[in-house]
Amino acid sequence: MLTTNPSARFEELISALRKLDPSINEGTPSERVFPRTKWQAISETGFFHAAVDEAFTLNDRLKGMLSLCETLGEVSQDAGLNFSVATHLASTISALEQFGSDDLKDRYLSYLAAGRLIGAHAISEPGAGSDAVSMQATAAKHGDEYVLNGHKAFVTNGPIADVIVVYAKTSDSKAGGISAFLVPTTTKGVKIGPTMKKVGLISSPLSELTLDDCRIPAANLIGREGAGFLILSYVMKREILYSFMMNVGEMKRRIDRCVRYANTREQFGTSIGAFQSVANKIVEMKMRFEMSRNWILHVAEKVSQNKDVTTDVAIAKVYVSESALSTAIDAVHVFGGYGFLAENGLGAEVCNALAGPIYSGTNDIQRSRIAAMMGIRA
Repeated sequence: MLTTNPSARFEELISALRKLDPSINEGTPSERVFPRTKWQAISETGFFHAAVDEAFTLNDRLKGMLSLCETLGEVSQDAGLNFSVATHLASTISALEQFGSDDLKDRYLSYLAAGRLIGAHAISEPGAGSDAVSMQATAAKHGDEYVLNGHKAFVTNGPIADVIVVYAKTSDSKAGGISAFLVPTTTKGVKIGPTMKKVGLISSPLSELTLDDCRIPAANLIGREGAGFLILSYVMKREILYSFMMNVGEMKRRIDRCVRYANTREQFGTSIGAFQSVANKIVEMKMRFEMSRNWILHVAEKVSQNKDVTTDVAIAKVYVSESALSTAIDAVHVFGGYGFLAENGLGAEVCNALAGPIYSGTNDIQRSRIAAMMGIRA
């Protein structure tokens, strides 16, 4: 029986995720095939549904989802799967839940929340990566339809998506010229490119998207016309909070593994944890983990209070992504030669962490944003 107490309900979900630990980690995380069995197992715990459960306030759901994301990062060794989960949650569920019409919610939200449909979003373009203002994809209204044309790059979940939130220009206005649309991938004129090979997060499929006179009902507009940047801002805050809280959980698992190894691996007649150089490295990992976790929770609290978090989110993105990468590299060094062996998976974790400073707005862009918010003139 479900409870209306958010803390108790989310504790139930956390417990369900932890019980899935063996199931989530079946198979090899390095496989390049999307793990649908694992996806379904996570969905069946109620993970996605918790994000739209109207028994709780929006703020309760945000905080609860962060706890779930941290737990998933800790128990699931498949970082690609984790990233696909975060993308689905932020790109499509969050966008529809907050901005979708009743009609769109009725048609899609319950299926997305059950994990029966998989979502993605298409923002970046070959000539406009982090510069969303320069996107060239267009959406022209013709009667009760919009006709979409354009080419999108780096669409996470693209090859497996049932629906994609596409951002496209509906006018030449820089401030209000972008709109968001929910596009079923079965629509005529939608072409999903082949799955791209990546150095990390390889079980999370990535592709390009081409729209060639793609006609969708005007009812598939998310929010109002011209509200694309408002929606994108809302969605990207949550993508950063969700995906990097999963990184926090991954850091926790990595640290625990290093502590166990440092206490059991012996050299020169003692455990390697007795060497200050090894112990200090693990302590640094612990500090990065704690500061990353606390900062994300700090940002979430400010979001709950409707405060401006532009700088805070940028700091979170930079600090947590770089901390995740640093702890992944440190873990390899703690394990020494054994850490360099592919079978231990620590090298794969480094490759996974390499993506963090790039996706959700590169860290260079985030630092520029922080500088602008500080009043530093370009």
